[in-house]
Amino acid sequence: MNIMPMNRVQAEEYVHWTYAEPYTFYTIPEEGIEETYKEIVTDPANHYFSVLKDGRLFGIFEYTVSANGFEIGLGICPQEIGKGNGRAFASNCLAFGRKHFNYQGVIKLDVVDFNQRAIHLYKQLEFSETGREARLSFGKTVTFIKMETERTDFVLSYE
Repeated sequence: MNIMPMNRVQAEEYVHWTYAEPYTFYTIPEEGIEETYKEIVTDPANHYFSVLKDGRLFGIFEYTVSANGFEIGLGICPQEIGKGNGRAFASNCLAFGRKHFNYQGVIKLDVVDFNQRAIHLYKQLEFSETGREARLSFGKTVTFIKMETERTDFVLSYE
C-alpha cells in the first residue's frame, strides 16, 4: 500500500463513493459533492491523503490541525469494508499522522453513534468517549460521539 497526498483525480473518485446499508450515511449526497471536493483540494486546514492498494484508491486519511487540537478522519472504499481491514487501516492512519505531522499529543475523532463496528474498533485502539454532539450533516441531524486517545505506539505497517 502507498500513502500519498490526495490529488484531484482521487478526490473526484472519493466524493462519488456509494455505500450500501447500513453505511449509506457515508455516501456524500449529490448536493454535497462539489462542496466536499472543494474542501479537499483547497482548504489548507484539512490534509487529505490517499491510501492506494494495487494502484487504486483503497481509502482516505484526513487530518485537521487547529487550535482545538489534532483530529483524524478515515474511510475505506465501499468495496473493501467488512473484510477485516479496519484495525490495520485505522492503526496506520494514527501512525502516519503522528509521523507526518511529528505530533505526539491527544488525537481526536468523531464517529456517528450508529456505527457500532467503528466504535468497537476505536475502543480496541484505546480511544475513549469524551462527549456527544448532535449536528447537521448534509441536511440530517446526526449524533456524533467524540473520542480521543493519547496512545503513541502505533506502528506504520505500510507506506
